Amino acid sequence: MSFDDSESFPLRILAAARSTAVDSQRLSQKLASLGLNCSENTPEKMAGYISQFKAQLSRGSKGSANKHILARTAQTARRYEYTVSDDQNLIHKLLVIITNHDLVTRHGLHAVDYYEMSRDFRASEVGSILRSLIDGALFLATFVSKGKQGSIDGEQITAWYDDTLQSLEDSSSSDFDWNRSDTFVAIHRNTEHPERIDQISACKFSFSTSVKDFRNKEVNSHESHLHARQWSVTFEDLDVLNTVYNQVECARTDSKSPLPYEPAVHVTGQAHPVGKSRVHGKT
Repeated sequence: MSFDDSESFPLRILAAARSTAVDSQRLSQKLASLGLNCSENTPEKMAGYISQFKAQLSRGSKGSANKHILARTAQTARRYEYTVSDDQNLIHKLLVIITNHDLVTRHGLHAVDYYEMSRDFRASEVGSILRSLIDGALFLATFVSKGKQGSIDGEQITAWYDDTLQSLEDSSSSDFDWNRSDTFVAIHRNTEHPERIDQISACKFSFSTSVKDFRNKEVNSHESHLHARQWSVTFEDLDVLNTVYNQVECARTDSKSPLPYEPAVHVTGQAHPVGKSRVHGKT
């Protein structure tokens, strides 16, 4: 089969991520500012956590991570995201669709993958917080790896968590409680022609984590909890993406009226029947 640009999405990669570096000393200082200044929190041990984190992200992944990358337009890209040109506003359309995933599912417009995870465990104060965040990142990474023959670039996910940790603020509470949500766009490059974009995906992701009595240095392990959820959509066809976007916009403006069109019936090969969400990993 010959290479045909007409079958790919009209996105062009402009530049790679500006930086995916993680500064272990900065991470250690941030955790110390929150009161986590025990013997586990040193720049050297933080560097070890980062290495373990990346190793876990790459374990069991399919394909090549650099074929599945987080990306935004040049105006909105964060330091760990590739920048792309997007003359047809496809990334904006993806974000509208995933933000309104409930409408997409309710009206059977396209396949929405849904994953949920809850986990209770005990660990040291630093270990509990880092384990929660690492588990959350591993959970996030599944939105590409589940059935799509690839995984998100672990360097990008690690850099996202580094930036996210820097947003943590100190609290007088004896418990560590943190909620975080974000939305991602991933583009999937053709293996033989990396400049060609065969699929585009969007993911809405949220998690909450808590560590009980985390300031108590007399306790060796702390009761901890993680709850994470994500919704994702993947498109392999430009016309389908545009159709679903138009349907979502119509449903948003007149959600009480029947939809004046036939629902989209195209679903990607790995997806469940249209309008049904899959639930994974809930314990």
